[in-house]
This record gives sequence, C-alpha cells and structure tokens, in this order.
Amino acid sequence: MTGATTLFPITRDMSLLTDPRDAEMNALLAQIPDDRDGSQPPSPERIFGSLPTTDLAAITVPGLRNDFQHTYSIWQQGKLSRTSSQRNALVFFAAVLLALLLTRINLRRRSRRTPLRR
Repeated sequence: MTGATTLFPITRDMSLLTDPRDAEMNALLAQIPDDRDGSQPPSPERIFGSLPTTDLAAITVPGLRNDFQHTYSIWQQGKLSRTSSQRNALVFFAAVLLALLLTRINLRRRSRRTPLRR
C-alpha cells in the first residue's frame, strides 16, 4: 500500500496470482519484488528490515551476528557494493582450469622422472 516493503524473502509464484478478470491487481502484484529467481538482488532495506530485531548484537549466532553487524555498518557508511555472481562464476571457472592445468603439468613431470619397472 505504501509502495515499499521490508519483507524478505518474497518467493511468490506469479502463475498462481494472476486473475484474467483483474488486470489492475495483476499489474500491482507484478511490481512486488521477487526473490525466487535471483534475477534482482534484494535491497539492504528489505534484508535488515525483515530481521526480528533492530539490535544486531542480540543475535545469538556469533558468525551471523558479526556478518550482520559488519554488513550493516558498511551499508550505513554508503560503501556497500555487490559482487557479480557471473564474475564469481568466471573466477571459479578460471581457478578450476588453472588447477587442472597445474595437475596435468605435475603428472607429466612425474611420469618423465620415474622409469618404468617391469
């Protein structure tokens, strides 16, 4: 109703929420953020707004508490940036290729040093 939401995650299935008799409602539902497909990252306002507390120090899981406090601090400073999942996938792919290449080189060197025994 206000044009903003602090709910996270929103995992709606639009195929279940369309009514051919109500185009206006369909248009409104389509404007709600959707976290189901991961195509658009959620805003920090939605993530932090969905937490059951505003006192991040009260979170009892130490690693999670530290992550939330650190991320919240960076967000408040205006320094929060996102990493591209495509970039991460590319870096991972390159690392795997490099590991395979180094393994192959290492195996070749070992096979040259070790004489065949019969």
